[in-house]
Amino acid sequence: MKAVFKRTIPFVLSVMLVIVGLVPTINVNADNLVEHELRFQKILSKAYFGVATPYVTFNFSYTKHSFGGNETQASKDKLPDLNPNAFTVAYTPADVVTSENINGAHMKKLSDDLLDGVSFTEVGQYTYLIKEEQPTGIDPGPAAVMHASEAQYLVSIFVIDKGGGTYVVDKIVIGQTVRDDGTAIAEPSKTVYALDNVAGTSNLIFQNQYRPRGGTDLPQAGLTPSAAELKGFVLMKEVTGTATGNETSPFPFTIYLDPPWGLDWEAEQAAGHTPTYRIVDKDGVVETQNHEIPYKTLTSIQLRHNERLVLNDVMYGTFIRVDETSSLGYVKSFSGWMDGKQVNGSENLAGYGINIGETSGTSTTGNYIKFTNNQQTATGFIFANLPFIIISIVAAGGIILFVRSRRRAYEE
Repeated sequence: MKAVFKRTIPFVLSVMLVIVGLVPTINVNADNLVEHELRFQKILSKAYFGVATPYVTFNFSYTKHSFGGNETQASKDKLPDLNPNAFTVAYTPADVVTSENINGAHMKKLSDDLLDGVSFTEVGQYTYLIKEEQPTGIDPGPAAVMHASEAQYLVSIFVIDKGGGTYVVDKIVIGQTVRDDGTAIAEPSKTVYALDNVAGTSNLIFQNQYRPRGGTDLPQAGLTPSAAELKGFVLMKEVTGTATGNETSPFPFTIYLDPPWGLDWEAEQAAGHTPTYRIVDKDGVVETQNHEIPYKTLTSIQLRHNERLVLNDVMYGTFIRVDETSSLGYVKSFSGWMDGKQVNGSENLAGYGINIGETSGTSTTGNYIKFTNNQQTATGFIFANLPFIIISIVAAGGIILFVRSRRRAYEE
């Protein structure tokens, strides 16, 4: 019995070894691989109010960085070319805002798959440097209003052997080396790449700001604002029902520019784009000096009858607060057009303000506010209303005469 048992054990072990040899080797990582895509996310940010999405194409590029951590040319030559059709993202006015918050309005898009059609030939770590180039096809322009992201990423693609000479992507790790504003990151942190095609997001992000500006520093001589002036902002002053002397009275105003939420207005001012203004006097003469009116700064000015202030280089989406701090005993009102909408005088112009929107600069689509001051008489009447008062008195007199004539006819 013992002899049979001794002979059986080697036989069973031999059979088991044969069976194991016939079963294919199972690579858990390879067989459970999810097909990887590599897409970057483009975020175009603009003012929430008053600015439409422009026509623009964002362009990107990549550089072969290293293979297995080796940056020699021979190592770089092992890196295959990425999908050339995946390095542009285009926007048109038909693209709508996908999210908005205190940081502005954002339109998010994913690029095409950078790995589409790409084949790897051996196991290893393939690393590419990806960055954004200057955008093209900006309309409305000029190009200076579109601020390209300066972000740069090192993208490491880890490839394994699935078996049978098939090499597949196991994971992707990214590390941002430069921020959107161009500042270098001294010690970039490495993060596992994440993509959500349903939500349209990835953590390989390039964010741009669209910051168009309007106005002119060359106002038109005369009393009528030009289209270029109305593309920025014009504040006009009118005094009615006055004696000749009142036309020279200066009316004090304060102006406050609240820049668009989330946009880098400080960078605009640092680049020499602090808003400025000039005054055109009642004779239509343009003053020769520009005056700065910085964002988030309360600025005091004075306007007389038929004078106007012309604002230049102001970012669209800015909320402007205007307050006539003293009406000098006159009854004041205001009207105009802003961001394509008529201003009827009920707006909280001094408190919340009103938006300076992108505009073609016509009399019904431009940006302007006219303050009108009516002089009161000693009895409290407004000269501008005097014709209506006279008509009312005449009408009342007619009614009295009619009633009296009817009464006399009845008594007779």
